[in-house]
Amino acid sequence: MHPVTERLYNAAQALRGISGQSAVARALNESPQTVKNWETRGVSKAGALKAEELLGVRAAWLLTGEGAMGGGFKSNVQPVASGMRRYPVISKI
Repeated sequence: MHPVTERLYNAAQALRGISGQSAVARALNESPQTVKNWETRGVSKAGALKAEELLGVRAAWLLTGEGAMGGGFKSNVQPVASGMRRYPVISKI
């Protein structure tokens, strides 16, 4: 297995409690075949950015293995259920 994909699986388990190829594929909205290809070729940059957004793992750590696994900050962006809309609240803060 490619080291980058191994880091992806470890991060998915540690950060979201997700294990297995199919579960990771569902979490990233990718096909299981795409994730299977990552096992031999490694995760693409686009895939790493998607994992950063959806799993909370740093894309730089995923691709290089250097630095911290998580972002170290809480994001103010939250996923919304399909069909719903959220609007930003603008303040002086």
